[in-house]
Formats: sequence, structure tokens, C-alpha cells
Amino acid sequence: MGTGLNVASQKALARRVDTPPRQHDVRSLLKGLNLLEVLNAHPGLCFREICEKTALSEGTAFRMLRTLLDLKLIKLDPHTRTYSVAQRVMTLSHGYDAEGWVSAIAWPRLKQLGQIIDWPVSLLTLSGAHVLVRATTDEFSHMVFGVSRAGAKLPILGSCSGATLLAHLNPVEQAARLALLETTTQRTLLATRSRAEWRAHFEAVKHNGWSGNVQPDTRQSFLSFPVKLNENDVLGVITIKYFTSAMKLEDAASRYGPAMRAAAQGISTGYQAWISDMDQGADNGHV
Repeated sequence: MGTGLNVASQKALARRVDTPPRQHDVRSLLKGLNLLEVLNAHPGLCFREICEKTALSEGTAFRMLRTLLDLKLIKLDPHTRTYSVAQRVMTLSHGYDAEGWVSAIAWPRLKQLGQIIDWPVSLLTLSGAHVLVRATTDEFSHMVFGVSRAGAKLPILGSCSGATLLAHLNPVEQAARLALLETTTQRTLLATRSRAEWRAHFEAVKHNGWSGNVQPDTRQSFLSFPVKLNENDVLGVITIKYFTSAMKLEDAASRYGPAMRAAAQGISTGYQAWISDMDQGADNGHV
């Protein structure tokens, strides 16, 4: 009898192992993964924004966030009440590893910089023919007309963020990026200068160390400093925006430049350490 029960138990266990997950479980898993992807792409979202971007009901979003917090896959900022992916997410896939530095490395330094200079600050990186807002403190500041969001895209040409990024690319990549712009609607602006004139413009920006832009229609000015990995490789830019009436671009660069450069250096150093850890983890079979 004992043997018979043991065999039956083994068969039952085998059936349970072989049985595919219920459809409800699969849907829940997909919703949870989608939530992680949203937080990875848009670090620092509040509960309402998470519901909007994931199309989850408040009840479902609340339960999933609580579960992900318990699993230490996401983290909640106690001061801003915003959510971001946690470092533990990098144990799931290399895809998350590649983006996790924004929330783990850049975002804390960006918030600190915003507190130091008072004006909204953003981190932007290149994305095809655009610059992509990766993180921003806009929603935490009242010193701004209009609020930008992480995930927003701006054309490379016409923005000081784009000019700063192009200026700090190596010549080969810079030429390739300009060639890409010729295939987009930005080719009209690109045609306002010859290639030699554009190169001279970017050299001036690189030598200056920053780029600025004044927008009369919004009454805002923008100031960008590069986040450099080395002299010919740029990770992104830190950009602040402020009321044009407050000061000239040169005065803003003089006043805020040291803090922005320090934040950029901190992000660069942290990013390179992050990548080094990822590479060591991959070599050791941990990724």
C-alpha cells in the first residue's frame, strides 16, 4: 500500500509540474513585467502616472506594486512617493541591466543637483535622430513653465542638449549622426550650414564646455553640460531650464556650472563602475 501511494503521489506531482500555468497567472505575470518595463523606461513615477502608463486599475496597480516592493524589485522614494526599479532587477535580464543605471546611478545625483540649484534638471541621451529625456525633476519644481516627462523626445538640432551631445561625439560618429539627420525632417535645419560650419560650431561648443538656448516663446532658457566618459565619448547631457528673466546664459553657466560638472562627473564615474560590475557578473555567469 505504501508503495502504491508513493507512486500515485509521484504521478500527481508529475501532473502538477507538467500542467501549464493558468491563463490568469500568465496575464498577471505579463502585467507585472510590463509594469517593470514602464518603471525602467520612466524612473520616478508616482502611483497615478503608473496607472496611466500601464492602463492598470488602481487596485491591480496597488497589489502589483506591493508585491514588487516585497520582492525588492522596485523601490519607493519615501519623500517624493515615486517608484523606480531596484538594483535587484538586474538579476532578471541583461536588458534591464543596460537601463538600470538611470534609476540607480543618475537619478539620485539628478535629484541632489535639483535641490542645490533650485531649477529643474534633466538627463538626456541620444536616441536615433532625437535626444531622449531619461529622467527629470520637472514635476518636483514649480520654477518652470510646462512640465517635461521622462520618455519625451526632442530633435537633436535646435536644442542645446542635442548640440552638446553632437559636439562631444568622436568625428566618425558625429558624421554618421549628421548623415542620419539628412533623412529626417531635420534636414531643413541641417541645410542652413555647411558640414564645415557645423563642425566648427560643434568644436566651439566642445571648447566652451557647455551649450545654451533661449526660447522667447516660453520665456525659458536652457543650459547643457556633457556627461563625458572620455574626451571622445559622451554618455548624455545634464540640462537645466530657468526663467530667462532671471539671468543671462553666461551668468547661469558661471553660477551653476561647477555643480552641474560635479553631478556629470558623478554620473560618469558611477556608470562606468556599473558597467564594470555588469561585465564581471557576466564573466562569472551571474547575469
